[in-house]
Amino acid sequence: MRNTMGKRGRVRPKRILAALLAVVQLILFLPTVSIPALAAGDVAYTRLKPEVAIYNAQTGIDEKLYNREISADSKFNAATKSSLFNLSFENNLVNASAQINMNDVDIGQLREKGSNLQTSLSASFHNYKHQHSWKSGFLNLKSNTANVVTAINMSYLFRVSGYSNDPALYINSRDMAKDTERLSTGYRTVTYHNVNYPYATVAASLQGTYYDGGNKSCKCAGDASVTKPVITYMDNNAPSIVSVTGIDNRILKAGDEVELVVEFDEPIRFADDSVAHDDLYVGLAIEGLSSDNYPLPHRSGA
Repeated sequence: MRNTMGKRGRVRPKRILAALLAVVQLILFLPTVSIPALAAGDVAYTRLKPEVAIYNAQTGIDEKLYNREISADSKFNAATKSSLFNLSFENNLVNASAQINMNDVDIGQLREKGSNLQTSLSASFHNYKHQHSWKSGFLNLKSNTANVVTAINMSYLFRVSGYSNDPALYINSRDMAKDTERLSTGYRTVTYHNVNYPYATVAASLQGTYYDGGNKSCKCAGDASVTKPVITYMDNNAPSIVSVTGIDNRILKAGDEVELVVEFDEPIRFADDSVAHDDLYVGLAIEGLSSDNYPLPHRSGA
């Protein structure tokens, strides 16, 4: 009898352990693999409101959208914004210039993420083509005539403490095939330097004009002009998640409310610019269990 009781006494702890393991396993299966992000209330986020609208990597290279920017009321054209460059839209911009301090504008924050903020410059250029005649040789008896082109040089420079930095963008209308053309620099990355005085300047000036086959020049501006400037910015990289906090290794049960704080590596906004989203879900991984073995209703894609 004692032997029988002894055997039963030795078996009981194993049964208790097995029962506990079963309970733990059931608890692990209780959390849903995807929980609504609004379980703890409306999503809250504060988005940056830069002085000018910013393209993403897809819309920034869309030709149709670009052509729309050649208008004075474009939300994407930084050249015409009073809080930025505020360049005259229709007037001749020759010998005009403008400057902004990147630390004083909201858009300047976006350059802090490496290779993220990109910018481009474009404008419509018109060269002044004319002729010059002059005398040369013995007693100025030789008559000379040459075709002359007055061209325009436009620069868009980013500087740090007075020194040029990336990008340094230039457009020279001298080699245009036509009298009037639309020229663009294409996009270049705005590099980031943690200094107090990074600034961007844009300027247009007449380029020295030379006689064909000679070294003489003239200062004839004529009707040379640069109009309809467009400066655009593009966010080249999608935001990445830096951290998610709020669960703190707690065991979650069905129906539990969780407030999650998601930190991104750059400012974000929802496509519809609304915080009322009940369609956001967070995927939860069950530690120690392959996703292939998740409960059927909650497997990925279900």
